[in-house]
Amino acid sequence: MTRFTKKMWIIIIWAGLGLLIGIQLASPSRSSSIQPNIAKATTTRPVQEITVPLPQIVPNAQTAGSYTITVQANPTPAQNEDTSEQQQVEVPDYSDKTPQQILIPETSKPTVDVLADKTANLLQKASQESIQFVVSLFSSATQ
Repeated sequence: MTRFTKKMWIIIIWAGLGLLIGIQLASPSRSSSIQPNIAKATTTRPVQEITVPLPQIVPNAQTAGSYTITVQANPTPAQNEDTSEQQQVEVPDYSDKTPQQILIPETSKPTVDVLADKTANLLQKASQESIQFVVSLFSSATQ
């Protein structure tokens, strides 16, 4: 290979590496895959105090490892304090899972896959723009 060809290959390789590193650094979510995504919501409403009653946990006799949690509903301003309606919530069955599977959330896509998707998206956009450029060149040449 000639000296010019070698220099071009080196420039192409460095440009590719720079592109990949730039995509990785520009990614909006730079947290690890173990940490859950937590979104903070801000409200402009006035602060309201909420009292939460303690739940009553009762094991289900029908399914092993399953529990029924009963929580007394919070009265709204229109309701009387004497209302004793109770709400039942079914808890998922965790009897076949290990503590690690319960406590650590499912992992998201590996970083390599995310990087490959972003690179493919950029290459697709670049190819579409280059095709439009070539078409515009030929359309202006025929006029």
